[in-house]
Amino acid sequence: MQLGSSISVHIKESDSDPEKEEDEVSPEVDDDVVEADRGRIPGEGGPKCHDFVNIPFTFSLATGRNVETHGLVGNTFHDKALNDSYVYKDSEKNMQPQWFTQNGNEPILLTNQRHGGKTGMIYWPGSEARYNDTIQYVSFGLYSNAPTLRFRVDRIMEWITQPDVNFCMLYFNQPDSAGHKYEPDSKEVLDAIELTNDGIAYLLQRIEQADFQGEKPNVIVTSDHGMNAVSYKRVVNQLLKRSTKDLKATSHKKEKIPESYHYKNNPRIAPIVVIADLGWMIQTIPYTNTLNGMYGYNHLESDMHPFIVTAGPDIRQIGLVDRFYQVDVYPLVCMLRGLDKPNKIDGEARWVATFLKQLPSLADIERFDRCAKGLDPNATNMGKRGNEMTPLCLALLALLHHIFQHM
Repeated sequence: MQLGSSISVHIKESDSDPEKEEDEVSPEVDDDVVEADRGRIPGEGGPKCHDFVNIPFTFSLATGRNVETHGLVGNTFHDKALNDSYVYKDSEKNMQPQWFTQNGNEPILLTNQRHGGKTGMIYWPGSEARYNDTIQYVSFGLYSNAPTLRFRVDRIMEWITQPDVNFCMLYFNQPDSAGHKYEPDSKEVLDAIELTNDGIAYLLQRIEQADFQGEKPNVIVTSDHGMNAVSYKRVVNQLLKRSTKDLKATSHKKEKIPESYHYKNNPRIAPIVVIADLGWMIQTIPYTNTLNGMYGYNHLESDMHPFIVTAGPDIRQIGLVDRFYQVDVYPLVCMLRGLDKPNKIDGEARWVATFLKQLPSLADIERFDRCAKGLDPNATNMGKRGNEMTPLCLALLALLHHIFQHM
């Protein structure tokens, strides 16, 4: 079952832009986005990397980097170099930048500000950290589940309608919390989905009613993971003390983890990684029957795939998209915002350029992707292409560019 969602609202140039992420939201949100009649890109957000838990995956959305690159490798993990451990529920840890700045991480909120914008943040993982010893953006403070989604939307709208704030990100914990407690197909999750849909509809209503200096914002709704039911009726206790032959899981030595997981090349990753089979869960504490939904399984399982929906004046109406990697949200926001100097990322503009109503030039796309790979964006020597655009890719983009210009 697909759960999870995130909304991004942003205004081009002098306008403003809220991005909101919820831990989980259902595809029923499509109806509200369609009613906005601004164009949409609904699609299955297939994770490019293994989405073990929500904190790493959400940080991939913000940074455009795979988990092994950004280094936030779990909700909890140990860093030998720091001789310290990160715990996602520890507010003090979440204010410490060392957990979020490995390998030169720069979340999109800081990329926006580096280009002269100002960002507003509500509860996005990593937004409480003191980058460069300070909070350089508007923050709602330490995480809490208490504020309703409508309350959070009101705060976003207060910011986005101001002339200095042009981009916002908002995280909401439903229906993820209900999915964990009651299982993803439960009535309680459906109720949480309705609550979330109400909040999204309220956001769109507020946008329609607000007086913006320029055109209205673009919105991105996406999720950080899917979810699958687990059952306390099939508990296998003390399994490791007896035998591992019936273990409902797959274990990998770190160096043997498949490259497609993008979860091996980081010193914070444990030497042995065990991934439970779909529908099973491994715990080191007694089971209390209060956890009936879980994620973190093989990222190729369709139940683990989140989704993405976009809408706005700068989004092309193109219907369904088969795949959309979470690391490509960063370049999509960059291109919508006109941020032409991205941080070094794993996402690529070439995969999202055709989603824009006003297509960038092929030269701009290649320049962006070169910069995003840490290469000289203005280099003219294309003899060694490596990960750069192939002639076939350029030809296909040129064809799409021609088609869209005449639609």
